[in-house]
Amino acid sequence: MVLPLLYGLGAKDFVELRGYLLGTCQKCSATGVFAVYDAKRKVTFWSMPTVAVRDQLVVECRSCNQRFGVPPEMREEF
Repeated sequence: MVLPLLYGLGAKDFVELRGYLLGTCQKCSATGVFAVYDAKRKVTFWSMPTVAVRDQLVVECRSCNQRFGVPPEMREEF
């Protein structure tokens, strides 16, 4: 039976602060400091992260808390 083997399988997000930058928010038009995060989703097996399935750079506005994903071709600018 396959069901007991799938019971321990899941996914978990890992977020790491990379730094800060100055800019203007696309949503609230506030100019200020943005937090830059490295967000990774990893497949977990019985609470142990094993394989990264998604890696994304995220910028967060400190005024309205809106988050924006950075396209891969723009990563070098950050």
